[in-house]
Amino acid sequence: MMISPLDIFSFSLGAGAAGILGQSLVSAALLPWIAVLGALVFNLGIVRPVMGFAMKFVSKPSDGLESVVAHTAEAITRFDESGRGLVRLTLDEQNIQLLATLETAELHHGVIVNKGDEVVVVEVDSARNTCRVTKEL
Repeated sequence: MMISPLDIFSFSLGAGAAGILGQSLVSAALLPWIAVLGALVFNLGIVRPVMGFAMKFVSKPSDGLESVVAHTAEAITRFDESGRGLVRLTLDEQNIQLLATLETAELHHGVIVNKGDEVVVVEVDSARNTCRVTKEL
């Protein structure tokens, strides 16, 4: 188990608070043990349960647009003469639409992509939110 900066802070805060509160109640010989007990109780009894509860609300990190390479997408428009059209695919359980360009070789061979056709994503340009697709894979 690694100790995080939050653990160090909570141990220090718990020990300091227990030491200040206990200095008038116990002898000086027992005060270090009270501080250690306060550090453990504060970290393990308060901070960790609160952080565990808060972490239940954390979302799953996004896979990123690059993760859709080699996945199928659905053409939601007919591709034009220059091989461009819109495709819909699923990323992180959400439907997204991207401008897609048909592979150059397929475009020269006269491949037509109609609305509803399935295509495969072969490359993604996440900076421009575009992708390159193929129909004949």
